[in-house]
Amino acid sequence: MHVQNTPQGKMVIVTNALYKLAGYASVLLIADVLVPGLYSSLVPLFATVLVLTGVGVIADLVILPLLGNVLSLLIGAQGFVLILYVTPLLWPGSTVTLTRAIVLALCMAPLEFALHRYVLRWLFPDGS
Repeated sequence: MHVQNTPQGKMVIVTNALYKLAGYASVLLIADVLVPGLYSSLVPLFATVLVLTGVGVIADLVILPLLGNVLSLLIGAQGFVLILYVTPLLWPGSTVTLTRAIVLALCMAPLEFALHRYVLRWLFPDGS
């Protein structure tokens, strides 16, 4: 039986998702205060958080065990930048530029690194 299918494994997945939601939302809310008008409203901000979380949780289960923490982080950063840049474009008035998306991704990198270590430790202890 895979660790992901145990109650402990499910708790790790839920905890990972909740930390991603809270962490991403915190970074984007702080950025929106520091750069007024970054997001036209809270809707594109939280839509971005939801997309990042959904993609991140799936990637942590599929890609992270194959590539490890650092390589997953480096490859994932490109996805982060893309999501951070493209998602707000769906709402007029948001001013997330490519440069700002890169800076936001760099601000989220430490959280991602720590969550990757957590997931690897508890879901893939044998390196599988």
